[in-house]
Amino acid sequence: MDFIIDLLTRQETITIAKRIKIAKFLIKGKNYRYIERTLNVSHGTIAKVNYWLAEGGEGFRLIVKKAHKKEHKPEPS
Repeated sequence: MDFIIDLLTRQETITIAKRIKIAKFLIKGKNYRYIERTLNVSHGTIAKVNYWLAEGGEGFRLIVKKAHKKEHKPEPS
């Protein structure tokens, strides 16, 4: 993952992160208006991610699933 981050500009990293968050919200059933306001993204960007999810989206779903597991991973004692 560090290799990919080294290749991307800061803005590209932010753009990819927002698209992942958009996918996560769409999978959870959030509406476009909520996503627009929360992430400060356009309707068109949300529609593009929604289209990718509808046409397959397995890569997005895998990333969202991994992110969810990371967020809910118990802290080591």
